[in-house]
Order: sequence, then C-alpha cells, then structure tokens
Amino acid sequence: MTIVTSVLCPVCGSLCDDIEVLVENNVIVEVKNACAIGAAKLLDYYKHRTKTPMIREKDKLVATTLEKAIHKSAEILLNAKYPILYGWSSTSCEAIRKGV
Repeated sequence: MTIVTSVLCPVCGSLCDDIEVLVENNVIVEVKNACAIGAAKLLDYYKHRTKTPMIREKDKLVATTLEKAIHKSAEILLNAKYPILYGWSSTSCEAIRKGV
C-alpha cells in the first residue's frame, strides 16, 4: 500500500490540497482529510475515468494519441471566445498571466 500526500481535490473551487490517499494495486482505497463529496469522488474515480485520450470527430469520441489530444485541447483553447480557466486563485499573478 502506498500513501500519497498533498493531493489536490478536483471537486469544488476550494482546491483543498492537504488530502492523503492510500493506494493499493493502482486503486485509491482510502481518503483522508477530504470532505464527503471529495472523498467519494476520489474513491470512485477509476470507475468513470477515461484511460485513453479521446477527441471528437464528426460528433463521435474516438481514441487518439496523447500528442493529438493535447494539440486538440490547445486548439480549442486558442479558438475559444471565453475559455474556462480553473483554479487560478491558488497561484501567482505571473502564472495567471501566462494562462490567460
């Protein structure tokens, strides 16, 4: 069993970063220092997680390479009128500037 510390919670905008997870056989089996919603999300992540990079082609999700998925993500952000940038309240002004 492995203990992973300083885990960032992906659920709400609070960005709690003091979470600990216990991992066994690449599956989170216990969560400490998280609220009930965060713990539930982390415990069940593997059931819903997409393990292969996917992109949308002709209204269908298709498997692709990680490089193509990153390129497509960058293309979407570049062409977005109002991109969603999440989690900036916990970083520096310089990082926010680079992101924007």
